[in-house]
Amino acid sequence: MSGNVKIMKQNYFKIKRKKGKIRKNPENLFHGWERNFVILVGSFLWKNLGYDILLWMAGLVMIPHSVYEAAMMDGAGKIRCFFSVTLPNLVPSFFVIVVLSLMNAFKIFREAYLVAGDYPHESIYLMQHLYNNWFRELSIDKMSAAAVFHAIVIGVFVIILRKLCTKDGEVL
Repeated sequence: MSGNVKIMKQNYFKIKRKKGKIRKNPENLFHGWERNFVILVGSFLWKNLGYDILLWMAGLVMIPHSVYEAAMMDGAGKIRCFFSVTLPNLVPSFFVIVVLSLMNAFKIFREAYLVAGDYPHESIYLMQHLYNNWFRELSIDKMSAAAVFHAIVIGVFVIILRKLCTKDGEVL
C-alpha cells in the first residue's frame, strides 16, 4: 500500500471527540472495500467530469442558432426543439465523449493502487492490477495476449457504438 495512504490510515483521527469523551479507537475512513470502491468511483468522476462537461458544452455551441430559429418558425416549442434539434446534433459529441470516457476508465489504476494496494478486493481489482502483477512475474506472454484481447474488445465496442450513432454512413 502507498506510504501516504498508510500514514492517513494510521493517523486518521487518533483522538476523536464525541460528546465530550475521547474515543481511543475511531472508525477508519478507508476501512472496507465498499468505501474503497466509493472512493475510486468518486475520484474517477472528479477527474473526468469537468473534461466531459467541456466536451458537452463544445457540442452544444456547435449547433447553429439558425436551426433553432427555423424549428421555432415551424411551430416547435422548447421541448420539441430539444428532442428534434439538440439531441440529434449532440450524437457526434456523444460518440467522442463515450469513447474518451472508456479510455479514461482504463487509466484509473493510480487511484486504485493508492486506495487498495497491489492486491485489492475483487470488486476493484482492475485490469492494470493484473498487468502489474503479471509484469512482476515476468509473464510477458499473458500480458501480450491480454493487451491484444483488450484492443479487440475496445475496437468492437467502438464499431458497435459507431453503428448506433450513424445511419447509412451519415451521422444521425
